[in-house]
Amino acid sequence: MCAGPASRAGRAIKTTSPDNPAGNHVVIDFGNEAYGFRAHLRQDSLWVSEGDAVTAGHEIGLCGNSGNTSEPHLHFHLQTSPRLKQGEGLPAQVSHYRANGRMIDRGEPQRGETIQAAQ
Repeated sequence: MCAGPASRAGRAIKTTSPDNPAGNHVVIDFGNEAYGFRAHLRQDSLWVSEGDAVTAGHEIGLCGNSGNTSEPHLHFHLQTSPRLKQGEGLPAQVSHYRANGRMIDRGEPQRGETIQAAQ
């Protein structure tokens, strides 16, 4: 969940937009039929354009409340197609984080774990 008042997120909390499920979003082509979706970004906050190359740590946009969501958050998932709701989901590997206080060099967070930055 991202912090900040609803007015900064783009629209009022608890309002949804079913006709635009991902809202403001970016799809990253990782190669080998792996595509990463970052969705529900704040309106007018994208700092990348189609065709831009991005690297780890590259800021893409701001957390928001766009699309079919009722509160500000960042949606992230990987799949085998650049089109939403097509293709198959892929596991997401994360580097350098803490899961339930334990340092993980690379892994896939599990349901119910408390995840924190490795700092």
